[in-house]
Amino acid sequence: MFLKKLIMSKLNSKTLDLLFPVRREEINRFIKYLSQKARDGEYVELEGELMKLANNVISRMFMSKRCSEEEDESRDITKIIAESGEIVGNFNLSDHIWFCKNLDLQGLGKKSKDIHTRFDALMERIIEEHEDARKHERRSEGLAQHFTRYIRR
Repeated sequence: MFLKKLIMSKLNSKTLDLLFPVRREEINRFIKYLSQKARDGEYVELEGELMKLANNVISRMFMSKRCSEEEDESRDITKIIAESGEIVGNFNLSDHIWFCKNLDLQGLGKKSKDIHTRFDALMERIIEEHEDARKHERRSEGLAQHFTRYIRR
């Protein structure tokens, strides 16, 4: 819910227009990758590559970095998305039989909580990386200003 609110508040048509170069760059990179694979005569698992493309576009729009550059993080994101889709797509007995509502007969509630916990941990790690980068940037700017004042004297 938080992520949906964040996306809806930050992602309007003006923002999308500003981020068009990011999308274009990622699509061009994807096409070059496919062209290279075709020249080399290698096969491409298109489903996985399209997932990487979507992940890279989204992560660059929100985090200014490609998620596929860090293979572990990319795998984590892809796995969380796939597992979420699987849970949503499963038939849940508790949704249709009222007296089973509070019972987790299929274990979907437990799986959902596990995915939620892993997603939260991943988001926390990303937020911490951003905060660290911002602190480092502020320190660098502060040092530059300090040295500028020192040189002017």
